[in-house]
Amino acid sequence: MYYGDLVITFNRPVSNPLLHIGGIGGDQFNNGGLYYQGFYNEYELGATDISNGITITELSGNAYFDATTSNTKIVNSNTANPTSYSNNWFASTSSSDSHGSAGSVRINTGTSSITSITLKVFLRSNGLTYDPNKGPRIVAKEHWAPAEDTGGHVGDGNVLTLSLQTYTISGTVYRDGNGLPITQ
Repeated sequence: MYYGDLVITFNRPVSNPLLHIGGIGGDQFNNGGLYYQGFYNEYELGATDISNGITITELSGNAYFDATTSNTKIVNSNTANPTSYSNNWFASTSSSDSHGSAGSVRINTGTSSITSITLKVFLRSNGLTYDPNKGPRIVAKEHWAPAEDTGGHVGDGNVLTLSLQTYTISGTVYRDGNGLPITQ
């Protein structure tokens, strides 16, 4: 399900920024215990960025982090049945129980600089559920809303950070209050 565009704008031109993402996906559990289901956000480069030759290269990540299958998408590659209940059922950057993923990618701009990057955001499901009473099962469609009066939730929350190359200052550098060159 497409949600919208995430536009990251830089205050100066940048080359090959690094994007770090934590907490992509995990198992959704509703408090009524009716089912567990795997959800994740998928990020895809915008059409303009792709046509400008921008790509993504995976630098690191845990077992479910995948940016190598396509050089334009970042996904959680978990296709396994969600696990049965554990004390750590929410999306996590380190727990194998939750099937969450985390990692880093380089936004490849080549020799060009960019001032923004657009990521299309999708919410995906692995199409599988775990019912404590019936075990793993495939569902015909995703449960986009929790069962009534169960206190469940649906969605995914991520942490995104960026690393940029050091900015090189050139020319005359002013360090006094009136902006005039310092003479020595």
